[in-house]
Amino acid sequence: MEKVELYNIPSNWVWANITDIAYILDHLREPVNSKERQRRIDGKEEHKLFPYYGATGQVGYIDDYLTDDDYILIGEDGAPFFDPFKSKAYPISGKSWVNNHAHIIKAHEFFSQKFLLNYLNQFDYKKYVNGTTRLKLTKGSLETFPVPVPPIKEQERITEKIDELFSELDKSVDSFKLIQAQLSIYRQVVLKLAFEGHFSSSWRIANNPEPGINIIERLIVKNEEDYKLQMVIWLEQVERWKIEKKITTKPVKPKTPKVVANLSQAQVDVLPSIPKEWSWTKLSAFTEITSGVTKGKKYNNIETFEVPYLGVANVQDGYLNLIGLRNISVSHFELEKYKLKYGDILYTEGGDKDKLGRGTIWKNEVSPCIHQNHIFRARIETDEINPIFCALYSGTRIAKDYFFSKAKQTTNLASINLSVLSDLPFPIMSKVEQDMIVNYIETQNSMIDYLENSIQKALAELNTLRQSVLKFAFNGKLVLAIPEEESGKLLLERINLDKINYQVKPAKRRIINQQKKQMSAKNLTIIDVLKASPGPISAKSVWEQSKYSEDIEAFYSELKKVQSQVVEVEKGMLSLIDENR
Repeated sequence: MEKVELYNIPSNWVWANITDIAYILDHLREPVNSKERQRRIDGKEEHKLFPYYGATGQVGYIDDYLTDDDYILIGEDGAPFFDPFKSKAYPISGKSWVNNHAHIIKAHEFFSQKFLLNYLNQFDYKKYVNGTTRLKLTKGSLETFPVPVPPIKEQERITEKIDELFSELDKSVDSFKLIQAQLSIYRQVVLKLAFEGHFSSSWRIANNPEPGINIIERLIVKNEEDYKLQMVIWLEQVERWKIEKKITTKPVKPKTPKVVANLSQAQVDVLPSIPKEWSWTKLSAFTEITSGVTKGKKYNNIETFEVPYLGVANVQDGYLNLIGLRNISVSHFELEKYKLKYGDILYTEGGDKDKLGRGTIWKNEVSPCIHQNHIFRARIETDEINPIFCALYSGTRIAKDYFFSKAKQTTNLASINLSVLSDLPFPIMSKVEQDMIVNYIETQNSMIDYLENSIQKALAELNTLRQSVLKFAFNGKLVLAIPEEESGKLLLERINLDKINYQVKPAKRRIINQQKKQMSAKNLTIIDVLKASPGPISAKSVWEQSKYSEDIEAFYSELKKVQSQVVEVEKGMLSLIDENR
């Protein structure tokens, strides 16, 4: 096969094809679907199971194994071939089962398997994979991979240096990830301090703010006054309708004013303690809460409009993700009913448990825009509540624990309804204190965001540095060369000679079930096979008939031990020296 030279390498290195220095052992793999695997492992103890591998790593367990050696696996499909920061190849060891989404590679015993693994994880796959939605690396394409061949001792020094540098990089990554975790905890601590009144305690002592119960009482009065005004307007509309009822529809009567119910003592007892100036109420006391538009609705002879709408994926915990925002057709009535306004608070109905009750504020990022029925909208009906304060509260442990305790739950899924959201316990205090708390949280969050962004940049730089280490390594610039060492050219010749002398496949798939039992009685050594043969026999046949047919490495080892008793009568044909018969 024609050798490809990707770039300049040191003079004592040489380019080779991967098949010159390694074996591709796809005959050792076999797919088993998840349903069959589950059937086979049900009721069996974990220590009796074996890892089942796929394109990018272990994907489960199975009750048997096909291989029992050290190999490199590289994805056939589904691997991140074009992501320079993700591994495409990974090592496995011991009893294992590999499916057909990974190629199996074994380096020749004279070549460093770890060197090859590192090389495959920095290789440029662009010219070697095909496909659009799902990239695929065929066996034929894999067999054309060019590989640099340094002296074996230099390979070992390179892998040792890579391990040393990667170990230091890993320590840095671990440190940054620890800081990330601590920042996430600190973000929750900030919310806890703020919404339990600890942050503003000194201010309350100095300013003696209005009690929260006064605000609740004003909300009750406001609701009643709003209802009276709505009734006056409605009665006027009804009178006009009586005159024009042939051309207009009857006005809808206003709803009776919502009852601002105080929480029971039992409900308060399970909540965190709050300052005496604060009071507990419910979210519905000061908001109008509604679900959104239902997708897939049919419209008959009704004019519709295309408008953007928010789904669950768009409403994250404390922020909006508007990438991939979609449109939906709605009537003019629905557009007016569901159209979002600045300051609306959005809550997710559920789905995966981490999506339960996620909330954030709408700031007219897109206009007009509506929300689907798996998103609840809470619209604040008083200027005594800061909308940002309300939105921030949804991220507290108090709110999350409440939603989780009231959710309807199935396996890995949870959801809340409008009634549960309406009853969300909510702390009320003076508007001035709310504004102070919002300013405190946003200041702390800005600092946390800055640190998190800095860490992300640092992690990206560490990834880049990791790739630079590999690039230096496989360009011959990571460690010093020693001129006296066997060159890559001589090493390659030695590998080729070894493969010619012992013309056998490098590995055979383990025989399982009944075939395995039938083969278990065979216990012939290499000498036994040669003695039983009436004449010269191929190395391959010796291997297949010997007790080493499932372990090529053991076969090689034994063959070298008895080579003084064996003669190669012609290329690849072995026989015992007469005196040993």
